[in-house]
Amino acid sequence: MTASYKTPQKFLHHQKNSEKSWREFTFEISNYFQEWIEGLKIDSFERLKNLIITDQIKRRAPLEAKDHFLDEWTRLVSPSELADKLDEYELVRSDRKYETKRKQ
Repeated sequence: MTASYKTPQKFLHHQKNSEKSWREFTFEISNYFQEWIEGLKIDSFERLKNLIITDQIKRRAPLEAKDHFLDEWTRLVSPSELADKLDEYELVRSDRKYETKRKQ
C-alpha cells in the first residue's frame, strides 16, 4: 500500500483511545488529514473540494471497479476524471454482459 492510500484510511477510520483526551484525538486526526492532503498535493480550496467529492464517489463505486482501477485508484482526485472512468468501465462491462447473453 502506498502512503497516500494508508493516510486517508488513518484519517477516516481513526478511533479515539479511551486513555487519551479529545484534544489528543483532535491533534492526531488533524495530522492524518494534513498528511493525506499534502501527499496528494492538495493546495487550494478547489482541489480540496474535488478530493472530498471524489472520495464520496469512490465510497459508492462497485468493488469490481475499484479492483479494475487499483493501480491508479489512490491518485484519482478529480471527480470528473473518476466519473468518466467509472462510466467507461460500466459501459464496457454492460457490453460484455450483452455479448455473453447473445452467445448463449
